[in-house]
Amino acid sequence: MRKIVCDIWKLKLVNSLLCWWVIVGICITLSSLKSIAQTRPTATIDDGNSGAITCSGCQQLNLDNAWDTDPDSRATLNINASILGGNAYVEYEFASPVAQYDNLILTMSFSGSGFLSGLITSDIFAYLSIQLQNSSGAALATYNDVNLASVKLVNASENQFEIRIINPSADTQRIRITAGSFLSLLGRSCYIYDIVQEEAGYDFITTSLDSGY
Repeated sequence: MRKIVCDIWKLKLVNSLLCWWVIVGICITLSSLKSIAQTRPTATIDDGNSGAITCSGCQQLNLDNAWDTDPDSRATLNINASILGGNAYVEYEFASPVAQYDNLILTMSFSGSGFLSGLITSDIFAYLSIQLQNSSGAALATYNDVNLASVKLVNASENQFEIRIINPSADTQRIRITAGSFLSLLGRSCYIYDIVQEEAGYDFITTSLDSGY
């Protein structure tokens, strides 16, 4: 009888310990996870093109579609009628400054049949540039064929790609997208499907560490 009672007590103790460690494990896991918040621009504040001489017939269409919540809608920078040097642009603004080191993710494509493959970063920035600005429109950083950003090919047949920029400044509030130049020679337009500010899923350490012996 004593043995049975002892065995039951041990079983309850083991079960209690197991439940305790499961709870502890769940708490540790939940505390280590960081939810990733996403924010989109709230306004299209400017657009245009290089004018009648180099971009006669160029158009900027459905520009607000770049920051709605529909992944299939798109803004269009139509530069099919441009000659070499012509371009079209659009500027978007966030409601408040983008936190430094947050990700800025742009989902875009070029019209027509697929022509992007392999290492596409230099190809992408031969046809467009991305400029980050403060709330007054002053340039903070520009990504182009000289200063490249990270690019991932999403759909080769549709020339769809994703540009990912780690925001370098706490003053960033606007983003300007310019398409044109060599892209116009291909008779293609630039589509902007989405622009997202994504909270960094990690914390940057900016404190300098001194070491000595």
